[in-house]
Amino acid sequence: MCGQIPMIGVVGPTDSVDLVLEVAHDRAVLEGVTGRAYSDIGEAVDLARELDEVCRVLLFTGLAPYSLASKESGWRSVLEYLPHSTVDLYRTLVEVIRDHQGDLPKLAIDTIELDEVVAAFGDLDLPAPDHVLALQGTEGDIRSVEDLVGDHVALHDSGQIEASLTCLRAVQDGLEDRGLTCYRVSHTRSAIQDTLRRAGLASMLARSEATQMAIALVEVPSVDPTTGEKAALYQTHRLRLNIQGALVDFAEALRGTLAPLDERTFIVHTTRGAVEDALHRYRLGQVSPIEPTDLPVEVSVGYGLGFSVADAGANAQRALGRARDTGVTHVYFSDGHGEEVTKDLRVRSVNDTTHRGVMPLGLGPLAFSRLLAALRRLDISNITTRDFATAYGVTPRSARRLFSQMEEAGVATGIETHVTSGRGRPPKHYRIDLDRLTDLASANREE
Repeated sequence: MCGQIPMIGVVGPTDSVDLVLEVAHDRAVLEGVTGRAYSDIGEAVDLARELDEVCRVLLFTGLAPYSLASKESGWRSVLEYLPHSTVDLYRTLVEVIRDHQGDLPKLAIDTIELDEVVAAFGDLDLPAPDHVLALQGTEGDIRSVEDLVGDHVALHDSGQIEASLTCLRAVQDGLEDRGLTCYRVSHTRSAIQDTLRRAGLASMLARSEATQMAIALVEVPSVDPTTGEKAALYQTHRLRLNIQGALVDFAEALRGTLAPLDERTFIVHTTRGAVEDALHRYRLGQVSPIEPTDLPVEVSVGYGLGFSVADAGANAQRALGRARDTGVTHVYFSDGHGEEVTKDLRVRSVNDTTHRGVMPLGLGPLAFSRLLAALRRLDISNITTRDFATAYGVTPRSARRLFSQMEEAGVATGIETHVTSGRGRPPKHYRIDLDRLTDLASANREE
């Protein structure tokens, strides 16, 4: 990708952020990339919040800070992380073997998934290490630096390892402070270039989605005069002017244009970006134009987003119907799922096919909608958990756990492949039955 890419915010330790910015500079895209470095991983989320106000994509330099941020809600930006590839591990292993005169010492490695470690060592015809330390704890939370350092130290003190490999700067510092041999698995420039390219595409997609058509429909009650007296006519006229004035302010705040649709309904043409910004502010409890203010009457508001005016209008009509029935503002998105904007600043899914109860695989309605959206972006006739983890925004381990559940439910079926990868364990390939998955959703809804 040539030229400047849209704004990407990089978050990580100083050396990793500097390297990403250096690669971005070499590729002449530095003006589209900015960074925030932390001295302690606990600062990652706060630094990312700063960048979230100006960036379309937040790129974390590792899985650890990404996992901390992904547990938080209310992000405006797309969250991505720079994965450690097998190329990164190959380079580090070459350094280890060179330092040990051609021999491979007994090792422990953290952060990188077991299957990736086994595959990488198998590619080099080397025995995989006995100790691969998971970054995530048993409850799915990110383990602390102190825990990981403690595991490495214990293995070293017991004579089970001679050197450690880590992806985390803080773990490296902790081990070297104790005089132990530790190698940092750092990102290669090629891996950073690939990730910057993907982040740039994600940023452009986010910008494109932000300019999608959005329509807000506002339905007001009848304000006809109750009598034919002149005073009542003037009062009705003032009321109508007040309503129209408030709706003009509403359209302006949404950066849109206002027009009457019929005697009781007004339409605002705006963009998805303006609506999502209003939703974001509303969720944070900030002043937001998601609903008209200073209106002398109660109104119903429905938003529709779409790739065309017709799609946005149809979704807005659906949203207005739900708003009219419930008294709560609704939004329907271009993929057909709806959200109810509640008065306690939470957003609840109201997808017609998935809005009741728990969906298949124990997922909530919004998570299930995200699952469907991720699968529809992939080749479901031949998919790996690694492909899915990237599309769905979870760790490979979580993806494997979800695929095990889908196998049990008859949604995922393992398929034979003829890919060889040395002595390493090749990734398992699956075929997904989307019809089966949606049938399970319908069955849950009927229950």
